Amino acid sequence: MNYQVHPFFHIEQDNQHIVTIKPLADAATEESTVRDRIQEFVDLVASVLNEKEVRGLIYTCPLNNKQTDYIRLFDQVSNGQLDPEIIQKTTWKALQWKTLGKPIVSILDSNCTGIGLATMLWSDYRIAGPQVKLGFPESKFGLFTGFATTITLAQLVGSTAALNLLTQAKLTSNKEALELGLVNEVTTDREQSLVLAKNWILENSKTSISTPGPTAVSAEFEEACAAVLKKTRGLLPGTNAVVQLLKTNQLLSLTEAVEAEAKLYHKVLSAPEPLHMVRTLYEGMLQAQHPDRIKSLGTYAIKKIGILGAGMMGSGIAYEAARAGISVVLKDVNRTQAEQGKAYSAKLCDKLLAQGQISSLQQQTLLANIQPSDQVADLVDADLIIEAVFEDLG
Repeated sequence: MNYQVHPFFHIEQDNQHIVTIKPLADAATEESTVRDRIQEFVDLVASVLNEKEVRGLIYTCPLNNKQTDYIRLFDQVSNGQLDPEIIQKTTWKALQWKTLGKPIVSILDSNCTGIGLATMLWSDYRIAGPQVKLGFPESKFGLFTGFATTITLAQLVGSTAALNLLTQAKLTSNKEALELGLVNEVTTDREQSLVLAKNWILENSKTSISTPGPTAVSAEFEEACAAVLKKTRGLLPGTNAVVQLLKTNQLLSLTEAVEAEAKLYHKVLSAPEPLHMVRTLYEGMLQAQHPDRIKSLGTYAIKKIGILGAGMMGSGIAYEAARAGISVVLKDVNRTQAEQGKAYSAKLCDKLLAQGQISSLQQQTLLANIQPSDQVADLVDADLIIEAVFEDLG
């Protein structure tokens, strides 16, 4: 069988009619998106498996690090390129591979996380190479992975382990993944992985591959959900979605579960909190560590901030922000304490004015940037809100 040259993937078939698919290292990643790459991959696999002579399929992760750019993912959602219907259709197509009766093996030959790992769970059998680590780190940014992870993970490792993997943002070693049932074999090199994959396909090419059914929600799982929500206080949209889906998937058909996950995945990517967390905790950290790595964070600019707490820390932040020309609402529980917070900036300005380091006009401009307040309504339209209150949770 002769395949056309594919812009994203290298495809080859051996003399035993086993097809191997792997991404091209020099594929045009700048123009393609996560949606493009996954849709191309899902359709390609379906096409291969529908070929009569094909006995089975082996694939490696169809994505690479450049294509898991969270900002681009948010952009695709906001401009309508990645709506719930597209997510649902793509996921459903991938889950339908197994109905074609051909054994499918995925080889995890390097660290694999997030959406990339989700695609590897669409196979019947997973083989992990040496030193490989797996996980879903996006949960710490208020996101969850989608693309059937809440369905496939629960089937493979059980609801409680799936909950932990999807909400704890920890990377799991290949040996830990083997113990969990996330992967089926661990090897020492890629060649060994390929041999094992082909042998498994030949042994199972005449056998119907069954997918484990959902397991009943246990008391242990309910306790684990309660512990996770207590820890996050319900503030992470992605974690909330994972808990909801893992609980309700047991009551839904596969079609309904895919639809429910697609809608929640889109809803989480449309929420403002994950976007801000990614900008700060992911893109911002990369920018600080590798200044030339991130070209742009978009048109996001801070013009007004709110500061909760006019104590020593809050007052110091207010001063630095006002000095940078940013409008500041310095809020405390009452106006007197908020005014005292602004007085800190006035005291610093008096000192600098006496030393000749600032002019009277600069002092007036800086202090005019700080608005003491005891009203939540004054925080409306703030681009950023900083909490600097005394740590008393009660």
